[in-house]
Amino acid sequence: MKVPASAIRSHSSHPFPSAPSVVNETRLLLPPLFLCPFRRDAPRMKLLASQIDEASLSRFGEEVVSLLKKRDFLSLADRFGYASAFETPPATAIEADLQRSIAERQALPAEQNAVVASIVVKYFHPNETGLLALVECVFDAAKGCPILAELIVTSDGKDQYVTLEEISSKAG
Repeated sequence: MKVPASAIRSHSSHPFPSAPSVVNETRLLLPPLFLCPFRRDAPRMKLLASQIDEASLSRFGEEVVSLLKKRDFLSLADRFGYASAFETPPATAIEADLQRSIAERQALPAEQNAVVASIVVKYFHPNETGLLALVECVFDAAKGCPILAELIVTSDGKDQYVTLEEISSKAG
């Protein structure tokens, strides 16, 4: 999910009162005409209330990266679903998007820079779309090829869910 830089600002308190406070946490401001690309009917993993803190969401990001590196697309799809699958089976769509992203990146002039792996959790301001957080996972997929895997955390008002949203080549 591409979020404009103007939608991000630092915030020093956690959006969920029961979770521990995290200093320098990032929160996202939703523009008034924000169009949510999340498919509400996509398979997703239900979270416990205790799993929406930064540490728990980071662990989910680590799990996603591990499964992508192992090329275990079926387990990844079974656990997290894939919002960008549309009419394609999720495991097939994940594999295709990863391969497309690697091919796109390898078609660019060689950069031979080391990929700085990272997992960043960003929280949305309270909103009516049900979006709670975004987990951005950057990793090296093949020979210096940076890939961005994004998890989206949503709420239906009662329960929270995490879903693999998108896989793309990481720009710059």
